[in-house]
Amino acid sequence: MRHKAFTLTLLLLVTPVHAQAPKPNAATVLMSTRLLAYNGGVAVILRLYGEGQAGKAASPNDYRAAFADAMTENRDLIAETDAKMAALYAVIYPVPVMAAQLQFFDSAMGQALADKYRNALGQIVWPGAGDSFLSRDESAALKAFNANIHLLGDAAQKNPDAMDGVLSAETGAIIKLRQAANAKYCQNHDCAKEGIK
Repeated sequence: MRHKAFTLTLLLLVTPVHAQAPKPNAATVLMSTRLLAYNGGVAVILRLYGEGQAGKAASPNDYRAAFADAMTENRDLIAETDAKMAALYAVIYPVPVMAAQLQFFDSAMGQALADKYRNALGQIVWPGAGDSFLSRDESAALKAFNANIHLLGDAAQKNPDAMDGVLSAETGAIIKLRQAANAKYCQNHDCAKEGIK
């Protein structure tokens, strides 16, 4: 039985930020940038949010289209947010753990599993490491992957005072995309009646 939907991106996006964090070196930033990219980046969070908003609209498909257009028009915002997050991960997360995660994603097995379990929104819905349909090697790889996710979570928990900074960045991106999508959708729909705001 599959575990509940989970992506490393969701974990990464709630990573605390220190106001005076040391500047990471370029090699470490490259690692965190690649790790973020493998997990879909901030775009996954935005798509999940947009899908939730579409479910509240009278014309879900029209809202999805409006949100997709808003994301296209705000590519720079999304890229800037990803860059900020990547710089953060480079400071917060242990290099050996990021390296281990990248080794998994770089492997043929990791790429095959990620592609197989990535849904239409870009979210990877990982199977349980003990699921019977996995091979022995796949199960072992996912067990190690999950253990490293816990280590990343532990690193994040050690920086509680910076949580607000990350949540603010995430919320800011969501607000901008929501405003842009709503403006498009409301051109052809009675948003006051639908409660879209």
